[in-house]
Amino acid sequence: MGLIVAANPLGQMIFSPLFGWWSNKIGTIRLPLLCSLALFTFASGLYSSLEMRPDHVKYWMLISRFLIGVSSANIAVCRSYLSAATRLSERTKAVSMVSLAQVLGFIVGPGLQTAVTPLGNDGYSFLWGFIVFNMYTACGWINVLMSIGNFIMFLPGLFEVV
Repeated sequence: MGLIVAANPLGQMIFSPLFGWWSNKIGTIRLPLLCSLALFTFASGLYSSLEMRPDHVKYWMLISRFLIGVSSANIAVCRSYLSAATRLSERTKAVSMVSLAQVLGFIVGPGLQTAVTPLGNDGYSFLWGFIVFNMYTACGWINVLMSIGNFIMFLPGLFEVV
């Protein structure tokens, strides 16, 4: 159990410097962010469909948690970009807002989990049973939808790299 809990921060710890190096090497944050968002979407979908993999489910959970950690390594790139894209007079407020958003995610997450408990163990099935939306999987599928929205917002034409 401890290894599964540690997989997320381990992935972030290993890949934060690599995402930073990659972003500096290519001179833009768009590709690292898009790749990390695509990885987050995949890993959240994998995590949400664990019950479809009854054999070796703990290994699938370990892999999905590690990949979610790898995808969250983009926070270093985001903060670096934020520091470069803001004036000194507005930087403190901008960094504070990013920190606030991150903290709100930690607060809203458990509240969201509580809100979906009325779905119960069975919940609803979509796409011929491929997507099971119950109290255990709902938050993961909501993550998938939100990360697709984030991916779209970082596409050229919607997000301009300064």
